[in-house]
Amino acid sequence: VYAAPRQHDAIALVIAHADRQLDTSSTPYVVYALENQDPLLLAEVLTKLIQETVEEVKKTSTPTSKIQSGGATPTANLPSLEEQNIRVIPDEMSYSLIVYANKRNQQWISELIKELDEYRPQVLLDCTLVEILKDDAFQYSLDIIAKTYGASSIQSGSPVAVTAIYGDFSKRTLGDISSIGGDVTGFFNSQMIQGVLEAVQRNGYGRVMAQPKILVNDNQEGEIKTENKTSVAQKKSSTIPGTGGSDPIISDDVSFVEYSEGVTLTIKPHISKGDMLRLEVKLQRTDFDDSIKDVTVDGKTYPKPPDLISTDVTTVATVPDGTTIILGGLESVGQAKTQSKVPLLGDLPLIGILFRGVDNTDKQRRLYVFVKANIIRPGDQAEGLEDIRRVSQKYRDEFEEMEDKFHGLQDFPGIKPPPMYPERVLEDDFVIEDNWPVG
Repeated sequence: VYAAPRQHDAIALVIAHADRQLDTSSTPYVVYALENQDPLLLAEVLTKLIQETVEEVKKTSTPTSKIQSGGATPTANLPSLEEQNIRVIPDEMSYSLIVYANKRNQQWISELIKELDEYRPQVLLDCTLVEILKDDAFQYSLDIIAKTYGASSIQSGSPVAVTAIYGDFSKRTLGDISSIGGDVTGFFNSQMIQGVLEAVQRNGYGRVMAQPKILVNDNQEGEIKTENKTSVAQKKSSTIPGTGGSDPIISDDVSFVEYSEGVTLTIKPHISKGDMLRLEVKLQRTDFDDSIKDVTVDGKTYPKPPDLISTDVTTVATVPDGTTIILGGLESVGQAKTQSKVPLLGDLPLIGILFRGVDNTDKQRRLYVFVKANIIRPGDQAEGLEDIRRVSQKYRDEFEEMEDKFHGLQDFPGIKPPPMYPERVLEDDFVIEDNWPVG
């Protein structure tokens, strides 16, 4: 400052007043209420940013002359370490951040929190999981017993249910054939030959479908999980030493261990410009392998825990709002062919079918996953609220339709059943009464 000595004195007083240390009675804590972001996550981001900012300021700060009066060059009044210290404490109960800092730092921290706590749209994930099951089987067996001279017998084919006819053959010819539920069983008896024919072909198809829907925030992960559990008994034996010459006591403890199979679908959406959605999808499928159910150890048979077959799919797709993506290829195939035959005779053309049995199986499971993502903006007073009402009303109508079927079910034909209260679970402002009937 270039001025007369008298002016320097006045300027020094003004600068000293403006650059004075704040009274310790002022509260350096400020509570920032959050609306959209999680306090723990936001505090972690702020702490990291503040630490790097303060460290950079410390490196670049150098003492400079603030007032030059009477030829004296005083040292700079740098802020103390306590003034530079900034603390950010998340409070989950009040969903807010408590920031300890001086007034100057509170200004830029306040602006930063306001920017980071901006409202983000949500994404409605409409998922459909469809599993197609196929179970084909073909079984054929022909069991023949022929009498020879000397009352001995010759048996062919794969013995199934003929052990009870090894006695004397009937002297009259008898034939019988039946078909029950698609299973064909034929029986033939003569003085010299008895035979049983069994043939069946099964074709089974099934469909298992689940349609979960979840609403997640932008850049947050949502998970859908369906699973089946089974329990396997485990036996543990412990030996308690005997006392006073008595025999040891063997104690058996039986417990049940749970094993799970199912499908876990994890989706993390990210909304970009133009209402484009970047979906990070991870699909994990675990199935039981029940081909071996028992295991033998030291001559004893025990139940075997199921083996697990795991299939994982991880992908990233960018699609427009409202587009459905399809995940497929999760297929499980189990095929087997089994033949039993009489050596040589079973390989003869045509007549070889009299001396062999066939058991073929084909089991297939295919899983298809359909994912439809829609952007929902509940913060928008017009479009956002309409999206929420539209989605909610659709599923409310479905629920109330099932309620009507529940209340309309008649115990006796022609007699309307009394209502069960509350008649509408989603009725607004309904009051629970103690004297409501139960049926």
